[in-house]
Amino acid sequence: MKEIKFRGKRKDTGEWVYGYYYKKPSGKNYIYNSQTRLYREVDPTTVGQYTGLKDKHGREIYTDDIIRIGEMGGEAGRVIFDTACLAYMVVNEHQWTGAYRLGDFDGSDITIVGNIHENPKLLDVDMSNECTKGVYMQSVTP
Repeated sequence: MKEIKFRGKRKDTGEWVYGYYYKKPSGKNYIYNSQTRLYREVDPTTVGQYTGLKDKHGREIYTDDIIRIGEMGGEAGRVIFDTACLAYMVVNEHQWTGAYRLGDFDGSDITIVGNIHENPKLLDVDMSNECTKGVYMQSVTP
């Protein structure tokens, strides 16, 4: 069974935190780490869900990571959760059409090269603009 966990950037320090995602009725967004037992307020636009896969270096793959898969010819793609397919997909609307289903790979041919929050130029486009996200939706609801 896949471990359910999230990551997000802390609002106060910009540091990545990992754990359970929680949105308070007040609208504030938190990541709770069960090991430290601390809630950290996070920027909700940076929250990504763990896909259950690790890359060839053992690093956990999250939505909004930018990865390279050997079968894709070395081009970079963004990991998203596609609500139409109910699957994690690898897309890059600016370099090629279509999408790769992340579940078709075991991770041994995948390398994380960054994420859209810190390295948007890896996709040759500013992915922070809502208009560039196309029909794809990212799920951050536990």
